[in-house]
Amino acid sequence: MESASTRDGPRNSRASFGRRAAAFVIDSLLVLAIGFVGLAILTVALGPSAAMDLSDPADTRVSVDSSRATANAIVVAASSAGYFVLSWQRAGGTPGQRALGIRVTRWRGRERAATAVNRAGDDPGRLSFLRAAVRWAAMGGPLGIASALALDAPLVFAAISAISFVWLAALVVSTLVTGRGLHDRLSASAVVRQVRE
Repeated sequence: MESASTRDGPRNSRASFGRRAAAFVIDSLLVLAIGFVGLAILTVALGPSAAMDLSDPADTRVSVDSSRATANAIVVAASSAGYFVLSWQRAGGTPGQRALGIRVTRWRGRERAATAVNRAGDDPGRLSFLRAAVRWAAMGGPLGIASALALDAPLVFAAISAISFVWLAALVVSTLVTGRGLHDRLSASAVVRQVRE
């Protein structure tokens, strides 16, 4: 008789924290590159968001165009959201995750997720657009937007940065302890190894 572990793949198919962290670093570098290109295009089209008067060497003040800074924050946020949400929803994982052999799937309960079949070409359940968007938001995407918009208010920026740090620590600790981070739980998702035959 075929056992559940033989039929459904390895018992412990969740992706390790190390693989998840490495994939996140790869994806962050790709998002930075995409955001940089977007900001470069925006700067060429609309001009710089910050300027310094170089006619007076004693004057070191920098003037910031707040509407341009807001546009920059929107471009960076859209780059990040588009990259992560569309990758999870359409491909089952980001380029960094796929390069390291892991993917994001719908959570199918404690036993089913631990024994999920994730062979190349098998789709155990990609995230819907809404779940992918919730996952991105729970990873702290909006906190990045808020901190960029609060650059003119140092105390607000410091508070948002502190909240971001605490939230990131909570995501890391929850992932290390349970194998599923808060962002996984809020979006009903799991990050699993992709088993190739």
